[in-house]
Amino acid sequence: MYIAQCDMGISLEKLLSNTGPCLSSDLTDALVEKYNYSKDAARQKVSRAGGDIFKLKGLFPRKTSFVYLKSQFGSHDYWRALHDALLKTNSACGHAMSALYAREGMMPLEHFKISCGSPLKQKKHSSPEQIIDRLKYARIVKSLTLNDQEILYLAHFENHKFSKISEMQGRLSAEKILLTGLYRWCRNLGLVSFNHLKIRDKGELPVVSTTAWDLAGPSYLSGLVSFDKKTSKVKQGFIAMDVLLNQIVREEDVKPFIKKVEALKQLKNVGPCIHFFVAFDFSSGAFKLLKENGVSPATVNNLFGKDIAEGLTSFIHTLINAAKVIESPEKLDEVFEKLGKLEGATSQIRGALFEFLVAEVIRVTTNASYIELNKVVRTIERLEAEVDVFAPQSVENCLLFAECKGYNPNAYLPESEIDKWLDKRIPTIRKYCLENSELQNKKLIFQLWSTAKLDENSRKKIEEAISTKTKYQIEIFDQIAITKLLKEKKLEPLFRTYKTHFLGLPSH
Repeated sequence: MYIAQCDMGISLEKLLSNTGPCLSSDLTDALVEKYNYSKDAARQKVSRAGGDIFKLKGLFPRKTSFVYLKSQFGSHDYWRALHDALLKTNSACGHAMSALYAREGMMPLEHFKISCGSPLKQKKHSSPEQIIDRLKYARIVKSLTLNDQEILYLAHFENHKFSKISEMQGRLSAEKILLTGLYRWCRNLGLVSFNHLKIRDKGELPVVSTTAWDLAGPSYLSGLVSFDKKTSKVKQGFIAMDVLLNQIVREEDVKPFIKKVEALKQLKNVGPCIHFFVAFDFSSGAFKLLKENGVSPATVNNLFGKDIAEGLTSFIHTLINAAKVIESPEKLDEVFEKLGKLEGATSQIRGALFEFLVAEVIRVTTNASYIELNKVVRTIERLEAEVDVFAPQSVENCLLFAECKGYNPNAYLPESEIDKWLDKRIPTIRKYCLENSELQNKKLIFQLWSTAKLDENSRKKIEEAISTKTKYQIEIFDQIAITKLLKEKKLEPLFRTYKTHFLGLPSH
């Protein structure tokens, strides 16, 4: 009788409507504390809930679930409460969500294995693959394929995923430059075994035992090495780093990193490890948490100086805003000048900034209605391709798609890149155009702009495509053609930038 009276007094629908989505255990506690239910009666009421009340299971310990109303699913409050609930229960999925949030909700799959906070394979720990499966099952995370690479993103960014791609690419390009500098810094200072240091995106993941890092390698520094009496061998230590170039790294951003550090410390047979977390800046909470866990919170400014820090920040903003603003050649020079002080940076940024130069050349030499960089197109069959420079023409009723390859001018463009462009990207982009009514019945022009050389096979493939493809037009701009165009159009500032930074020739 008492339970029946309580049921009439409060409904779970009303309670959830007032409090928002929450853990089943929190809902049970609310019934006990606010509405005088017994513990058993409250548990039964929550357990038997149905109708518009839904439960998310499988991500939480024991019999705990996440309870929400049908109308609440997918709302801002839903995602916030779910993330909080996962962190409250110390779920590996919660730390993985934190890692994604720290990176604007999107990252490559291989980077997720590094940053999610879980070891690759270790007893009593979920692997990154298991975490991904759970996140996808719970409709928290989705994936897309971009340039043959799987990208993970938070599902509630679905409507903004293409703008998120620009943000991700800007950050990743800057982090690649930073990691190249850190790689050289570690080797030059003798912090690691010279030939065994690894960084991400260069083959195998950098690992220390069961854990993956952005940069890692064995170290024989005094204090890190020990002598194994059983095997009579020297046991090396390790240097391990992760990097994150958002504006300010917060306490919740570094918790997945701390979780990974703790997992490594649980292994008795692994030598001592010095950990670094490198960022532009840290909140006081993040700085304190890293120090308390024996991690060095390093900033770009402290490691490489003010110019490098400003250059990387400018570089990220330039790339993120690529879809909105075409920067001037003078801006490219400024970024090159600052980042050129970091050894290896110029070669890393050449490709990304070459797109800006091509975009500006197309803008001033054609009848482009507008310019869009790094446009991602997707067909009905979910085939995706990235367009480096998209320039619809205002008077010729045609669409121009430029593929940009800002490689080392003394190197040859890999033949595989030509194959991808001709056999994958062009057909996908054309299919996308045919499926969109506003893009149908337009002339399609596909251009390849390259600062690298083309070997005989690559030229033959392109020439064959030019002569046989009648439904669209193919054009090529190599070093000679680009130089000729810039001179004929008297684009002196652009030619000066191109000659200095993309051909490696003196500016005067």
